[in-house]
Amino acid sequence: MTGYPLTVYGKGGQTRGYISLDDTAETLALAVEKPAEQGEFRVINMLVETVSVRQMAEKVKEAGSKIGLEVEVMTVPPPRVEALEHYYKPKVERLFKELGLKPKYTVDKALPEDLDALMKVKDRIMAKKDKFLPKELAKKG
Repeated sequence: MTGYPLTVYGKGGQTRGYISLDDTAETLALAVEKPAEQGEFRVINMLVETVSVRQMAEKVKEAGSKIGLEVEVMTVPPPRVEALEHYYKPKVERLFKELGLKPKYTVDKALPEDLDALMKVKDRIMAKKDKFLPKELAKKG
């Protein structure tokens, strides 16, 4: 949209959990409807799926191509010293089994809608375009 590439640092192997805002609100409503037992400490990890940074960039590229956006993915060396990949396997059974969440969105389903919403405010994004310039491109020029 801005003409700048998506920047993936290193292999893009860092993985994160994702949940849509709609599914987050639904999870909170379900948690209120099905509270923990008195004295029980309950942790519910709120995520529907895990996606690596590289996978997310490729998903954005694919979703963009479906609406006529040419999305480039640029890989650059990582700016920090940290693990390029890490173990990330949060337990989400409670979300589905105890609370009964039936997710409405996955990343693949949400991205086209998200990109469509962004296209509606493209003029506002373009007005701040330079805020999105990857540091690697700014250094070049």
